[in-house]
Amino acid sequence: MFRNFLFLTFRRVLHVMSDKTEAKVKHTLRVATFNVLAPCYNWSRPGWWDHSESSTPSLYLPRFHAIIDLISKQKPSLDVVCLQEFWFNDDVMELFDSQLEKKYRIVKLKRTGFKTDGLAILIDRSINILSVSPIRFNDINRRVALLVHLLLPEEQEVLLMTTHLTYYSNYIHKFLRMSQIKQVNSEIESYQKKNNVQHVPVVLAGDFNGCPKMQCTTTL
Repeated sequence: MFRNFLFLTFRRVLHVMSDKTEAKVKHTLRVATFNVLAPCYNWSRPGWWDHSESSTPSLYLPRFHAIIDLISKQKPSLDVVCLQEFWFNDDVMELFDSQLEKKYRIVKLKRTGFKTDGLAILIDRSINILSVSPIRFNDINRRVALLVHLLLPEEQEVLLMTTHLTYYSNYIHKFLRMSQIKQVNSEIESYQKKNNVQHVPVVLAGDFNGCPKMQCTTTL
């Protein structure tokens, strides 16, 4: 589990965009991204939905306890944790809220339609949340993104965007991925112009279902 966490934290694409500024960075922002694998997608054996982990709380709850424990024990601690495939089941949401609420505020966004997973961002309580912008791509994969405007303890602002792009398996998915990443760029630029924050650094973190050399990531 720990090895997988480190892989997702350091090998997933994390892209930082910022205008040149003479001001020195005053705060080191520790950001991790982690696809936690929603139980509805974790199949115990090939078959219908009732064979997924989602039908067995005794399987998924200990796994989520282990994930929470792993996040909590990071030293130095993580300022922001972006979660993909966060499962919007009542017991899972209650677990994360009860175990992490002392240290983190949790911003969530469920995928649209019949999808039961989505995104969550854990944000350290020392960081002020200036705004939250939910983004729904409204495509056949019902993907979403979250844009949050943060104020760090030293009065330094940061924009953070997280998303989970469609998995690339055919040309239709290739088109969807490009459409999703273009909308991500558009939403960031629109927010910057509307709020006059073009000078604020942008952190983009998530599960892009690809490598840095793929077209959707080089488009960034």
